[in-house]
Amino acid sequence: MTGDDAYYDGYGLRKDLLIGMSVDYDLTDELHVRVSPYYHNNRGIGTWWTPYVPTPGGSSLSVRGTEYFINRMGVTGSLSYDLFRGNQIEVGGWYEINDYDTARDYFGLDDAPTSSISHHEFPKNPFAYDYFYKFDINTYQYYVQDTWELTDSLKVSGGWKGIQVDIDASNDPSRTSASWATQGSLTAKDMFLPQVGVNYRPIYEVELFGSYAENMRAFTTTPFITSPDQFAAIREQGLKPETSKTFEGGLRFHLPKFEASVVGYHVKFDNRLFSVSPCSAIESCPSVLNNVGSVTTKGVEVTGQYRVTPALSLYAAYAYTDASYDDDVLNGAGELVAASGGKSVVDQPEHLINGEISYDDGTFIGRAHVNYQSKRYATYENDLSFKGRALVDLTVGYRINSDDALDGTEIQLNVTNVTDEKYVSTIGQSGGYQASYAPGDWQYFMVGAPRQWFVTLKKAF
Repeated sequence: MTGDDAYYDGYGLRKDLLIGMSVDYDLTDELHVRVSPYYHNNRGIGTWWTPYVPTPGGSSLSVRGTEYFINRMGVTGSLSYDLFRGNQIEVGGWYEINDYDTARDYFGLDDAPTSSISHHEFPKNPFAYDYFYKFDINTYQYYVQDTWELTDSLKVSGGWKGIQVDIDASNDPSRTSASWATQGSLTAKDMFLPQVGVNYRPIYEVELFGSYAENMRAFTTTPFITSPDQFAAIREQGLKPETSKTFEGGLRFHLPKFEASVVGYHVKFDNRLFSVSPCSAIESCPSVLNNVGSVTTKGVEVTGQYRVTPALSLYAAYAYTDASYDDDVLNGAGELVAASGGKSVVDQPEHLINGEISYDDGTFIGRAHVNYQSKRYATYENDLSFKGRALVDLTVGYRINSDDALDGTEIQLNVTNVTDEKYVSTIGQSGGYQASYAPGDWQYFMVGAPRQWFVTLKKAF
């Protein structure tokens, strides 16, 4: 029996203050401006009762906190101009200043059979810190787009955007004990990310569409939660942000009682960033971030809804996804971490099916929904998987329609996972493949919820 065999307890709390406003104004009949400033203040914490850092002079456990403090403000805006009938050009942007702090700290517990810290409080007065990072994050983004209705049935849209995100990191020496705490700066920048889309509707009942888009995911604070040597190494290797190129196209059908769509897509993810931690999730240690190549995803999705009567409708959807890693995972020394090249993406089922029968005549309510997903792999080498599962949910209800105070009152009974299916809901909750653990040997799966019953009472006014 080790400390990793039990994860004890934990909770999450957060407090937010969000203030914003939006101004929309027509400068002329053709020129329109929109400006939206905002401010966001946040404090949050995620906790874990850990045996690795006992309370000095107290319990053999302590409460490990991962705290974060956000103080950000920014503004979004746009200026649009109707050049001529059916043609509108728009330019806009986004600017944000984010003062973001995060800490890994420990709070003492009394030597008692129950916890002296409750699940509904922000603990105070930490007795130790692993780190206290301070991040200054500046975001700059602009875009230009043009939408042109060439004819009543053909519309073309296109444009591009540019984004730059600068992150400067430092740590508070008085609240940092980990020798691996680092500091420095990273910039993610791409000032030309094109996008184009076409929509053609030869007749009202049929719509054809297609699009192409390039995107970039800015760096998060993850690269800094590593050792100074590792951080220097990944910068020397020319760490690049994740990017994607997406092609999409399909058909939509609009009939009096039936609507459907068929969509195909191809997505190429490049510069996939992968974090490997050499310890368990309950401990604190530096992660190792690598650029591990690309992922190719392609698939098709078919949906349809048929309204049998005004009260009764049928819905079905099927999605096929082929998502695979293009490269093996190597560490900074070029050594193999996971032979993932050509393997299926973790936690991505190949087949997804949804079906629903819904009834609502204004008084009686009924709904039966089934969700099926096929086998999912749990490791990058695909040597551990979980079988497919089908979940069934049911809803029945009654709505009162009367001329008295009860009018608009509704009662519903909802039952989730009707068959009480035993299944794994989340894979890789704590980060996925760990280099120092055999595949599947680390507990990073979450058990799905059993059958649950809910009764809901609503009143409309």
